[in-house]
Amino acid sequence: MEDPREQAALTDPPAWMKGLTEQPQLVTIATMQKGQTAFLLAGDSARNKFMVLPGGGYVTIEIKLPEDWDNLVAPMGYEPLSHFFLDEQQSARKESSTVPIKENEDDGKKKMIQGISVPEGLADGEYRLVPSLEQMITEGRIYKSATGAASVWSYGETSAATLPNQEGFINLMNGLYPGCTLTIRNGQVTSITLRPQSSGQRNSGNATGLSAELLEKLPVTIGIVTRQSPQEGKVTEDGASVTVSSRLAKFAVQMGDQPVPDQQNPRGFLSLDGSQVVLNPQAADGTCARIGVKNTDGTWRTLTFTKEDHRRIIIVYHQHDSMNQQYH
Repeated sequence: MEDPREQAALTDPPAWMKGLTEQPQLVTIATMQKGQTAFLLAGDSARNKFMVLPGGGYVTIEIKLPEDWDNLVAPMGYEPLSHFFLDEQQSARKESSTVPIKENEDDGKKKMIQGISVPEGLADGEYRLVPSLEQMITEGRIYKSATGAASVWSYGETSAATLPNQEGFINLMNGLYPGCTLTIRNGQVTSITLRPQSSGQRNSGNATGLSAELLEKLPVTIGIVTRQSPQEGKVTEDGASVTVSSRLAKFAVQMGDQPVPDQQNPRGFLSLDGSQVVLNPQAADGTCARIGVKNTDGTWRTLTFTKEDHRRIIIVYHQHDSMNQQYH
């Protein structure tokens, strides 16, 4: 006997079933109903997935985030909450949820770091540096020529345009290389992501030109690309590297999941707190340490940090059979 609560109805078979059944109509029950379907969203910059759950019972649980949530997640490359608002009624909350980057507290007064101002006309968003004008084919890309001139395809525009020569911004661009990304909010660069590059690529992975002043102003992330996308570019290749200044002692890492340290790391060189890495600039030249994320097949994707000398640290990405596979 049919249950009236199921609201069953006779419906025509879908096109793909024609020829598979002789019945002109089938008894069907709607499993997705307006106002009765929950969408569970999950993912990060390396995984973009979603699930649609059938109608029925579900529970909505409020999760209260810290007031300085945007500030906490900015070093890891995540967008402020205001970026995810869906309608104009909520847009008024955008200004109040955009939190300046905190440096520290002095005598109870919060000191704020000012980002790097960008030329007028650059809309908020993530921008990836590309190696040639031929790759300026969509929004969110920047190209800097050997002469120092920069072109950008800003979000909301129909084509690329040449940027005015603004000293602070150009100095930042000179310290980066193709594959890096900038986060721009309210007319300022608020964070940068350095991506290891293969040695055969032009301008591969050298960020030693970033000045101490820039490194003090901007949160830095070392980002691994595990899935190709227009924003992040190609998947990071095994053996790709980036060389940074030893002045970069604290930064975030983005590896697609939470990394763990190698148990064989030497003491006193690297500490890991969640996705935050701190390196000891006083460590001896040649000191190495490693962090990694375990893949579903049991292999590891790792980042190895080597203090080359008193000026440089080399960061190398590898796919390893084990976390503590030989470093060199």
